[in-house]
Amino acid sequence: MDFRMLGPLEVTDDSGEPVPVNRKKHRQLLATLLVRANSVVPFGRMVDNIWGDVPPRSARGNVKTYVSQLRQRIDRIETGGDGYRIRVGEHELDSCVFDALLRRGLRQFTEGHLTEAAQILEEALDLWRGDVLQGTSLYNDLALAHTHLDEQRFTCFKHLMDVRLAQGRHSEVLARLRPVMGSHLLHEQLCGLQMMALYRDGRCAEALVSYEDMRARLAGELGVDPSPELQQLHLRILAHDPKLSGPSVRLPVPQESPGLPSRIPLTHLSGQYT
Repeated sequence: MDFRMLGPLEVTDDSGEPVPVNRKKHRQLLATLLVRANSVVPFGRMVDNIWGDVPPRSARGNVKTYVSQLRQRIDRIETGGDGYRIRVGEHELDSCVFDALLRRGLRQFTEGHLTEAAQILEEALDLWRGDVLQGTSLYNDLALAHTHLDEQRFTCFKHLMDVRLAQGRHSEVLARLRPVMGSHLLHEQLCGLQMMALYRDGRCAEALVSYEDMRARLAGELGVDPSPELQQLHLRILAHDPKLSGPSVRLPVPQESPGLPSRIPLTHLSGQYT
C-alpha cells in the first residue's frame, strides 16, 4: 500500500487503486497513526488528535469502533499496549520518502555533485501535492507534524536554490524565489539567495536594494538589524568580492540538519515551489 500525507490524505492499494477513507473521524484516526507510523499511539493521544480539547465522553469506545471500521479497508493496523499502531514500509509513506531524498540530496550537494543533488531535491519537492494533511483538522501531534514537514519542505527548496545558484542558473533562481519571498518578507535566508542571484546575474544595484529593503523591514517590524551573515554578504557585494562570482562558488550546506533554523516563523508555502 501507499500512504500520502504531503497534501490531502490518500491511500492506494498494491494495485494502485484508491482506498476510500471518506469519514472525517476515520481520516483523523489514520493521520494520527501515520504521523507515528510503526509506533504505538496510546488511546489518550489518539483522542487528543481526533477531537482536540473537547472529546466526547464516549471517545474511547468511539476510537475502538473507528479502528474496527478502518481495518476493513486497511489491514495494517495492530493493537499494541494501550493503543494502536500502523505498519508502514519506509517506501510506502511519502513523508518518509521525502525525508530520505532530502538527506541524500544534501549529501550530494555537500560532496559537490550538483547535477545529482538537483535531481534528487527536485524529486523530493515533486512529492508534495499541497499542504501537509490538507483538509484534516490539525490537533496536537498533527499540528506538530504539519509544522515539521513544512519546515523540511522549505529546507529542500532553499538548498535546491543553492544548487541552482552553484550551477549558474541565476534567472531560474530569481523566478522561483519571487512568489516565495512575497509571503516571507522577513526571511533573511531568502534575501541572501536573492542577493546572490542578482549579483551573479550582473544586477549589483538591485542586490543592494534587496538588502536595504530587508534591513528597513527588520528594523521597522522587529526592531533588529540583519543577521551578521547577511551584513557580511552585503559588504562583499559592495566590495565586488571576486569570490562571489561564478557557478563554482557554493553557499554552505549543513551536514546533517534538514530542519531550518530561522529567526522568522515559517508559514505555509503551498503551490509556491514550482
